[in-house]
Amino acid sequence: MNDPVSDDVLMQWYEIRDMILKQNQVLQDIPRALQLAVSCPHPDAQWLCKIFSGCNLNEIDAERAEAVFLDHPNDARAVVFGAMVNSPYFVDDTIVARSADMGDAFAQAVRADTFGGVVLEWAQKGS
Repeated sequence: MNDPVSDDVLMQWYEIRDMILKQNQVLQDIPRALQLAVSCPHPDAQWLCKIFSGCNLNEIDAERAEAVFLDHPNDARAVVFGAMVNSPYFVDDTIVARSADMGDAFAQAVRADTFGGVVLEWAQKGS
């Protein structure tokens, strides 16, 4: 069983995620987000560190980040991040749906929020 994540750690992760995906009125700053991820114990922050290991963090922009995420087509988190990092306001539902179908909770939330018609579909899967 996974250990629960403290509210402080969760808030750190949300800040990192928002900084990467330019969400919740946070400016996109991928190098800074990746630097913050190094010291964040949230599992998704550690995942980011792993997939960006070997990259020069100061050279990571949205296009490069998208390429890194797309290099992991079997990773549900990478799929949804790849779909959103370079175009946070126009998301391809087929890509987000693939990530959601792979079990990524964030992708499921994005689909429910952005594509309201899928809310019933996801609710039915949960019952």
